[in-house]
Amino acid sequence: MAFFDDPNSEEDWKSGQIRQEAKLFEEKLRHGHSFFIDLYQLEDLFNFYYSEDALVKALNLLNFALVQYSDNLELLSKKILILQELNRYEEALSLVEEILKKHPDSQEYTSLKASLLTNFGKPQEALEALRSVLSQTSSVNAAELYNLMCDIAIENEDYPCAIQLFQEKLSKKLDIQDDIPEIAYCFQMAKQVTEGITFLNNYLSQNPFSEEAWYYLGVLQYENADYQESICCFNFAIDLKEDYPLAYFHKGNALMELERFHEALPVLLEGVYYDKDNLPILLSIGDCYKELQEFERARYYYSKCIQQSELIGDAWLGIAETLESEEKYHEAAYYYKKSTEIAPETSESWFGLAICESEIGNEYSAFEALKQALSLDLTNEYLWQAWAEKLHKEGATHRAISFLTEAIEFNSTSVKLLYQLAAYQFETYQRTNAFINLENALLLDYNQHSLLFYFCEQLQNDADIHSIIELYAS
Repeated sequence: MAFFDDPNSEEDWKSGQIRQEAKLFEEKLRHGHSFFIDLYQLEDLFNFYYSEDALVKALNLLNFALVQYSDNLELLSKKILILQELNRYEEALSLVEEILKKHPDSQEYTSLKASLLTNFGKPQEALEALRSVLSQTSSVNAAELYNLMCDIAIENEDYPCAIQLFQEKLSKKLDIQDDIPEIAYCFQMAKQVTEGITFLNNYLSQNPFSEEAWYYLGVLQYENADYQESICCFNFAIDLKEDYPLAYFHKGNALMELERFHEALPVLLEGVYYDKDNLPILLSIGDCYKELQEFERARYYYSKCIQQSELIGDAWLGIAETLESEEKYHEAAYYYKKSTEIAPETSESWFGLAICESEIGNEYSAFEALKQALSLDLTNEYLWQAWAEKLHKEGATHRAISFLTEAIEFNSTSVKLLYQLAAYQFETYQRTNAFINLENALLLDYNQHSLLFYFCEQLQNDADIHSIIELYAS
């Protein structure tokens, strides 16, 4: 009786029986025997082979069965599946095309053909096949076909094509609510953010209660640097769905872009209330406290990020920056090093490490870190400007001049660097070169000439300099 009470024993018995049937089938096949196989037995044998990953045996089974059931679409579909898993795509495609000769309006097999063509690197042919069946019959599921076409276009990074397909889908009054994230993504990747904003505004004029559309409109407005507009959009999204962490996250970041940190903080904290483990929100809260110079609170949230994942380089960087601001250079250097290990391509981490190593007195290590920072981001004028300013404050103005001269080789149109170089040259009585660089800076951007006096205040009393500046006023 124990056998009948134990479901595992029954399973073992069934498994043993199928193995025996498989062994018998293979024996008959090997000796070329003719025999009939019914569909139920076939299903069991196929499932057994497939579960055992015996794909070649499964294919042999299907080939044998198709002699008896040549038009059985279920068996043909199984054969196509096995051929794909064996990477025999040409045979699979050939079989699909044979089926389509008999069933030209089949959405299922046209979709399968499109998938195979995509695998062959022929996305345009795949799209043409799907469009063909879409235009030939009214019995197809148009939404499914459009979804497949959009997927193919996105997978092949043909974002303008995907946008066109989404627009067609909308024009045919097919629901695109679930497509909103992909639509916004395509407009971003196609660098058509303004067009994306127009598209979503038009959609919202007909669907004003779509929180996703409001949210993604906000994302596009944010990318377009229309931060106030994006905040309005995120507010609408939150009004429609109170527990929308991503909307709080982006609204908070938009407020931070506008330097409204005191307003951003409660927004971000509300976002993390709805999703307490959301790393991007926790990181932004840390950034917000850092900007407010509440460094202990900032480190608390950065540490929460690291507790979840030690590979969040920005969290290590954030802690390092707060410690550097408090002039705790030894501790800061440790966190900068951790950040460079996790994200070695981040120039800010290397530059911060260079500053700290220099303050500690490790000039060689500082120089190596600085070289690494600049090799990653030669056109980042802040790195050049900040290091030159540091050298100047240390009294190494001639070294600062050499450093800025090199900087301008890579940033020839940087007005800030030109004014800074001119200021230091005037200070060290290199007036000929200083006037040349001042005039170049004035030609590029006269309105920023006050930078010259920012870098060297005593130049405000120099009449010759004021004469040159007045000359370029017009």
